[in-house]
Parts: sequence; C-alpha cells; structure tokens
Amino acid sequence: MSTPYVSVILPTFNRANLLDRAVQSVLRQTFKDFELIIVDDGSTDDTIKLVESYEDNRIVFAPHKYNQGVSAARNTGITVARSELIAFQDSDDEWLPEKLERQVKAIKNSNCEMVLCTLVRTNQSGIFRFPTPELMVSPNIFSTALELHPYGFPQTWLVKKELLELAGLFDVSLSIWEDWDLLLRLSKLTKVYQIGDVLVKSFQTPDSLSQDYSSRVAAIKYIEGKYSLMSGQSKAFRARLAYLVGRLTLLSGDNSLGRKALLKAIRIKPFAVKPWVLLLISFFNKSFVYRLVKVL
Repeated sequence: MSTPYVSVILPTFNRANLLDRAVQSVLRQTFKDFELIIVDDGSTDDTIKLVESYEDNRIVFAPHKYNQGVSAARNTGITVARSELIAFQDSDDEWLPEKLERQVKAIKNSNCEMVLCTLVRTNQSGIFRFPTPELMVSPNIFSTALELHPYGFPQTWLVKKELLELAGLFDVSLSIWEDWDLLLRLSKLTKVYQIGDVLVKSFQTPDSLSQDYSSRVAAIKYIEGKYSLMSGQSKAFRARLAYLVGRLTLLSGDNSLGRKALLKAIRIKPFAVKPWVLLLISFFNKSFVYRLVKVL
C-alpha cells in the first residue's frame, strides 16, 4: 500500500448521530491522496456499525477499548498515521471540499511547517470566525497565540508530523483547551501560515465540553502555570487569563470568586474595559449575571 500524502485524524465518542457529516466532508475533498484515521474513543452507541458501513479503502479504524479522552484519541491517530502531514477533523464539524487542496498547496509554497485556515463556528451565542487576521506568516506567533481566545481548533490545521512529535503531542492532563495548549507549543517552534478564507464549519453541540465551566477554569489555571515562565511574565497574558477565570467563574454561579479573579486582572491592566464591566455586573443576582455575561 502506497503512503498517503496526508493523514486525517478524526476522534469520536458517542457521536454516531453526527459523525457521518464529518466523515463525508473529508471523503468529498478535491484532494484525494489521504488516509482517514477514525479513532473511536470507547463509544457505546452505533459508531462502530457506522464506520464499518463505509466502503472506502482510505479509512483506517483505530478503536480504543475504553474512553481515554480527546487528547489521547488524537495522539493515537498521530501514532498510527503513515503520512508526513497531519490534518485533524472533529466528529461534529464539516470541511469545505477544497480544504485539504488549499492547505497542501499553501504548505508547499509558504516554506512553513504548519498551515491554518479560517473557521466559522455556530453556537448559542451566534456565529464567529477564527483565527484572527494577525495569525499570518511570522517567525514566531507565540506572543500572538497567548492573546487569543483559548481555542486552537485543530480542524483548521495542516501540520508536519515531526513537528507535532517535537512539540510533545496533545497534553492528556487537559480535558479541554488541549488544542490551544498544543498551538502555543507549536507556535514556539515554527512559522505558521494562515489561509484567510473559511474552509471549516464548526458546530457547538449541547454535549460540548466547552459548556463545562468548572473544567474551563481548571484548564486555564493549569495553562497559566504551564506558560507563565515561557510568556516572559507577559502582563497581557496574565491579565487575559485572570479575566477568563473571572468570566467563567461568574458563569458557574460563584460571583465572589469571579470578582477576585477580575480584580486580579484589573491590578495587572487597570485600563482594560471588560474586567471593569464584569466586575460591576457581578454585584447583581446570579441569574441576571449569567444572562449578561453570556452575551459579553
């Protein structure tokens, strides 16, 4: 069997009702020289039956015997991958047909080891685009990545396998925002090229881990400790994380702890507007605070 040019890694867990859209969007790519590695992370629904129904020899099935989390599932896919280039898909998202073709061409022509495309995401709050326009070819985007909202969106990546291995793969200690964590490490090692056009559609589902506010706060505090030295004690980085902890803690219903985090952000960057706004909101009742903070 010849070695494919790209390995696409798709982790899934109990998403049989959504998985077909993600799989079909990969199989419909205009760039055909790939393998699709579906890592079933211990599903108990009809995922295996669905995967076995596909008649495409580019599909590789790599099941886990029990659930280990998305980081472990992606790492399994990277280990199994035969290609020098790695792309990631999520089980509830959709690639546009030219996604791989555009990124393969970009990585060939840009002298970069990692190419991002733009993603449009639909959730309860509406629609937004990611990444920001600042993520263009750069000798080091680490400082920019620190300022981003804590999402890495691997669905937008095409990256060399050896670079992933050098960065250390996904951190299995994190149950959420493991993608942002790895993006930070990758951005220390390479130039990153961004395609400005939207090539991925992302959909936030009700069972998304990003709705678990306690997990989000724990992840931010873990990442803060992990990168505080690497960031050079950047005020912007520390203020950003303190603000996020405050916002998420308010959403979880703990106004008192939320205020403490927001005051920390204000001490670091006194003239930032958002921490002050949330601090004032935090003195209202919890249900009102939740409704207001969700829209900010």
